[in-house]
Amino acid sequence: IAARFRFSSGLYEERMLAIRSAPEWEGQWRRLLARQGNPSPPPAVDFTRDMLLMAAMGPQRSGGYSVSIERVLDQPETLFVLVRMISPGPGCGAIAALTSPVDIVRIAASPKPVRWVIEREAKDCR
Repeated sequence: IAARFRFSSGLYEERMLAIRSAPEWEGQWRRLLARQGNPSPPPAVDFTRDMLLMAAMGPQRSGGYSVSIERVLDQPETLFVLVRMISPGPGCGAIAALTSPVDIVRIAASPKPVRWVIEREAKDCR
């Protein structure tokens, strides 16, 4: 789902969301495609079986930034979601363009609360 948003989306703030319904998904889809004008319909998701996790990095001043949902740990009371946010470090070449990376994963539906664990790191390009 997220391959086309890996580096750029219409989201202008950092946000972590568990999307559990079609109306929520449609709203987020419109936001993802906000810079592209008339959005296509969102990819189909059967929310009786699945849910989506979305990690958005927010606006960045150049290329070289990325966000990925690395792991989901299903614990008895909570879903722990490990998110890695990478920024370009010293010596990294990056395009001079605004970016807004997003990652979205589909998992089995769960009513459990989601706890986001965010790791931030700078890429070493030396």
